[in-house]
Amino acid sequence: MKLNESKKEKDEAKTERAEFKQGEVITGFSKSQVLLVLIASLAVGLITGYIAVKLSAPATSNYVNTVTSSGLSASDQAALQTQVQGVLGPVLSQQGGSLRVSVSNSEAPVVNLTATINGSTQSIPAFVYNNELFIATQGIPLSTNLSTAPAATQQAMPPLFNNPPKTKTINFNQVESEVVPTQGYVLPIKWGDSVKKLVDSGALNVTALSSILQQSGQPLTIEELQILNGTNNENITINSNNTLFDLYVLWGIGISDNNTIINNGPLMQNGNPNNFASTGGYLPLGNLMIGQLNLINLTTSQQSIANEAAFNSYRPCCDNPTGFPDCNHGAAALGLIELMASQGNDINSTFEAVKDFNSYQFTQQYVEEGVYFASQGADWNSVPASTVVNYNFSSATGSGYVMQYLQKYNLLSQPASSSGDASCGVGTPQTTSSSCGVSAQPTQTSSCGV
Repeated sequence: MKLNESKKEKDEAKTERAEFKQGEVITGFSKSQVLLVLIASLAVGLITGYIAVKLSAPATSNYVNTVTSSGLSASDQAALQTQVQGVLGPVLSQQGGSLRVSVSNSEAPVVNLTATINGSTQSIPAFVYNNELFIATQGIPLSTNLSTAPAATQQAMPPLFNNPPKTKTINFNQVESEVVPTQGYVLPIKWGDSVKKLVDSGALNVTALSSILQQSGQPLTIEELQILNGTNNENITINSNNTLFDLYVLWGIGISDNNTIINNGPLMQNGNPNNFASTGGYLPLGNLMIGQLNLINLTTSQQSIANEAAFNSYRPCCDNPTGFPDCNHGAAALGLIELMASQGNDINSTFEAVKDFNSYQFTQQYVEEGVYFASQGADWNSVPASTVVNYNFSSATGSGYVMQYLQKYNLLSQPASSSGDASCGVGTPQTTSSSCGVSAQPTQTSSCGV
């Protein structure tokens, strides 16, 4: 089925979406933002990652494939409305809320969601494009032929995980102290003038950042203010007290820097680059300037190191490499990789920095990974960082394999206390979640939704 609309309708639809995005540039969080993030993350968290959910859809096949010059028919609008309601309605009702859906016949059909939670009713703009429902920043697949991911406990583990443990005597506290040491990590790089350039350009709003960090329980320190104004010349540190600052600032660097990984990479080749959690979700922090700022200069050899590290490192919230930074953790890791490469670090040191960063952002998953290696007789600090951050262990699928292995051999202990922000949006850190969304309760999902 083809979607058609007039040029006037196209312009109106684009204007409506632009106004929505511009309206989200604020220094704090409105009720509608909180509600929007809650709904989207709940939905994405339930339909991706480790949790298998069957999406019910009408038998009228795919709703959005191409866009031509006239609008959706009334029957197609009704069918799409029923489909969206079927995907999001049950999720919201589980939280004691309700949802009403209406669809207009415009380009990438505009979907108006009216949600009620705890007596508060909010309107949430969204739109459909290429069989995905975009709520703020993340697409929820609507295709009728969607093959949902199997639950982690049902995944067939690859041969890598076939060997039984060499030991089941594991000091879980020691593993956690190795993965996220109390003293943190000091990286062999400095911020330089990259952050000041970010602030001066308007891509990072210090007032907004300060407000968000204050709300999240990690208010700006004197040292961090010096980093923002370019007067701090100390090495970058990663610890339990600055996880959000590092995440948000590196996110800004990674998504804004003029680098071929951004400008010629998967982010620009997979749909609208503004509709990822790392891009649309960045708006509360400042102006979105994807790949427009000359923050970090890399030589040809340094770019090769950055490419190798970016496309061979992963994060537990999804199966995309750092080279496809579709969420804030990916964008932050990319910024970190570029800083490492630009200051003369080799590929091994660069992988090590990504490992250290991920340890504080995804503590639960990395402690579990540390337990796996301990069961194989390997100390966490002796395992090559390139192994720790590769697809087999550090992707969403890899983390699922690790969890399945630990369950199979009864190697799970009490959950580690996550020090970082496991949300791929802007907001309060979760305690034990690897979700890239913000959920009402900490879970162990691995979605990159906002």
